[in-house]
Amino acid sequence: MIMPKIPVAGLPLCGDDVHVWGAALDLPAVRLASLNELLSPDERRRAGGFRFDVDRRRFIAARGLLRVILGHYLGMPPRQVTLTYGEQGKPQLAPSAAPADLSFNLAHSAGLAVYALRWGRPVGVDLEEVRSLPDLAELVAGTLSPREQAQLSGLPLEQQTEAFFKCWTRKEAYLKATGQGLAGDLSQVEVSLAPGEPARLISVNNDVLAAAQWTLHDLSLHPSYVACVAVPGPAAGVSLRHWDRDHAPQCP
Repeated sequence: MIMPKIPVAGLPLCGDDVHVWGAALDLPAVRLASLNELLSPDERRRAGGFRFDVDRRRFIAARGLLRVILGHYLGMPPRQVTLTYGEQGKPQLAPSAAPADLSFNLAHSAGLAVYALRWGRPVGVDLEEVRSLPDLAELVAGTLSPREQAQLSGLPLEQQTEAFFKCWTRKEAYLKATGQGLAGDLSQVEVSLAPGEPARLISVNNDVLAAAQWTLHDLSLHPSYVACVAVPGPAAGVSLRHWDRDHAPQCP
């Protein structure tokens, strides 16, 4: 993995800062077994339901690392981090495990996960591996607004797949921050998508003023992936690091 290196020392999470951690999910068996011990019974049942072993291992790694990271910020052992889930399946800290108002969100795609954390206000993050999609035309028709579809079709063919994924992650990061996730209507969330254009929420249900209350940040985790983080209001700073390389926690 090619990840930007930002030293951990001297970067406390405070104010409107957002900390984003990338993490590889294809881990050695010993490490995976330690992370599996941190999962709840329900999460272990979910892991056991995956058809393919690689998906099971990556789910265990993603959820186990989530508890390790949250424990680091909350100052408690990872096994004491208790999660609950919203109506759309969004994980959140149980009141008993959250003496401080720590917001977080995670996403994973293929062998990479990303975690975003912020104090006091919601945060959403999404990640996708850029890959060939045989049903791209169908996805475009179902998730992009007419303006976005026209803009995408005007790009050279070799740029359209990555532009679609950037558009998708920007929309999903916003919807995850609001708690809607995939239950939200992606076609009613308009974002920038042209190559080189900064990430921006343009309108939500044709409301430009509501969209202006949000900030989007693209994340450069790896050349084969695109990702975005969304927050209401401004973000004083978004710092991106790799968990295993910049901070090597010990799992109990």
